[in-house]
Amino acid sequence: MSAILFTLKILHLSWLLPDGDNDRCAHARFFVKIGNEVLCDISDAGYTASAAAIHLMRTLDSDYTYNDFAGQLLPCCGHFMLDGGNMEYVIMMGCPNGIDWEVQHLPDKTVKLTTPTGYETLVSFDSYKDQILALADAVEAFYDFSKPRILPEDEDDRNGYLTMWNEWRLLRSKW
Repeated sequence: MSAILFTLKILHLSWLLPDGDNDRCAHARFFVKIGNEVLCDISDAGYTASAAAIHLMRTLDSDYTYNDFAGQLLPCCGHFMLDGGNMEYVIMMGCPNGIDWEVQHLPDKTVKLTTPTGYETLVSFDSYKDQILALADAVEAFYDFSKPRILPEDEDDRNGYLTMWNEWRLLRSKW
């Protein structure tokens, strides 16, 4: 194994509408490197950080293959949120663009990451988990330090957004 097997960093975090309290999706430019392959960097347009955090936290206790969550691990868009059941599982959908890779948990407490080009690398579960949680915590802190988001008037939209935070807290509390 090489020294750095997986790198996941937020390079820039923002709202698409800087003065709009109606913007409920935090967006970011990321740096993602799996083994020797860079999947995205500062030159990429950016992705929905809030949806990415949910999707990535889900991979901490389950395997992931492409589009398992109705979108990519780093989706371009994640603005359409639906309550997937009991206000504990959010379905986040958007456009078909984004960055994706596969995640497989192995019995020896390692995680195999496979890029769309087929490149594979192994990373310790603890290293993988620490980077995912650091990303999630940074996104949550961004929400906490921003003006409160205005909840949608539409009940389905409002429930989708509230479900996102319910699931977020459930996933984060596991670790």
